[in-house]
Amino acid sequence: MSSTASTSYNRSGFAVLQFVVALVIIGIVAALGYKYLDQSQAATATNIFVPASTGGGVAVPSHGVYWGGTNSGDTITVPGCTTQTGFNLLECKVGWAGQVQGLASTTSYESSMEHFYTDCAKPIPSSVTSSSKKAGRKVLMVNMTCGNWTVLAGGDANAIANIKARTTELIALNIPVILSFHHEPENDSCSSVGTYFGSPEDYRAAYRTFSATVRTTTAATAHTNNIAMGWILMGFTFDKAGTTLWNGSCSGHTTSDSMIRNPDNWYPGDDAVDWLLADAYDGNGTRNFDQEIANFVTWTNSCTAVKPTSNYSCTANRATKPIGLAETSVQGTVDHRAAFFDDMALSLPKYPKFRAYAFWSSSAAAGFNGILDRADDPTHASLKAFARLELSDYVHTIVINKDRNSAIVVEPETGLLSGPSTLVNDPSALHSSSVRFNLH
Repeated sequence: MSSTASTSYNRSGFAVLQFVVALVIIGIVAALGYKYLDQSQAATATNIFVPASTGGGVAVPSHGVYWGGTNSGDTITVPGCTTQTGFNLLECKVGWAGQVQGLASTTSYESSMEHFYTDCAKPIPSSVTSSSKKAGRKVLMVNMTCGNWTVLAGGDANAIANIKARTTELIALNIPVILSFHHEPENDSCSSVGTYFGSPEDYRAAYRTFSATVRTTTAATAHTNNIAMGWILMGFTFDKAGTTLWNGSCSGHTTSDSMIRNPDNWYPGDDAVDWLLADAYDGNGTRNFDQEIANFVTWTNSCTAVKPTSNYSCTANRATKPIGLAETSVQGTVDHRAAFFDDMALSLPKYPKFRAYAFWSSSAAAGFNGILDRADDPTHASLKAFARLELSDYVHTIVINKDRNSAIVVEPETGLLSGPSTLVNDPSALHSSSVRFNLH
């Protein structure tokens, strides 16, 4: 055999070998891919068990509202608050607004709740720890993402370990936490405006996996009533009230269609959720509080006949769950923004289930300004109206009657002016048409 022939033979043999190796690799990858796909499909189609909340989660006030939120991009200061930033600034300004209206004796005010955004792959931020130590803080609201929904629903070991670690860190704070998995999932699914994390079916399975892991972790500690599971959709989804069920494909769906905006497509079940929450905004500066939450409240009060077949449940318990707003802000003119809160003060008692309110005072979103106290309001009218509501007896005086046998009373904190016998634990007071302010 000539050297030329030998070289040609070697090249041909090597090419055949490459082809065979490639086929083997493709076969392995295909097998692994099929196995992964099969597991993910099984995870989202199977009803994932979620244990009951051992200690009942976060106690629901029989009187009062967990109240607070976030504050970012706010640069407007008032006397006594010039060194403060972020949510500390908003709290200080609420104290100032209360002081100048005769509702508080100092600007050293702390809201009962602060809202945070976290990721399960990262340790709980130090800001959460600092907030938990404030004397006025009664509860924290924490949103947590945890990667791709299909991966989590499939029981990914890293994701489960991360959830356990974050849950343990939250338990160690020794303060009640309303913990929500991946808020506003509609933004991160079919025709998403953000990153695609999975389908509605994937989300329900992932939520149940997250909830089961959190509850299993808390059950193994002495703080079984530390954490409650929150569930958050956009207010727009409840307004659209879609009725089309997920059909197994994102093809042809848009962010505002009847499938994406069907709340039941995203609901992981009564057994997995403790608090029903919405991110509802007065985006056009034309709505009042009743109009802002009407469709959300309607959905929380009943079950629909057409519903998902896996990782979903709806019973009479849905109508008894506490509700609230996890994000909200008010747009429009100064007069409208101030009037919104005065109107809300009269409306709140009509909703005895409404027990949490987180104001999103931020300008982080492009083209959207949700800051409470703005430069176009030099007399701070909106801030003062907000303070009148937050410092009112109906909102601020929190009464916990967790087991319906004995009440644990959280008195108004030092600095608030309160008269004698203003605290009530009378259910009929929840339906009063008036709001009692601590003006004495």
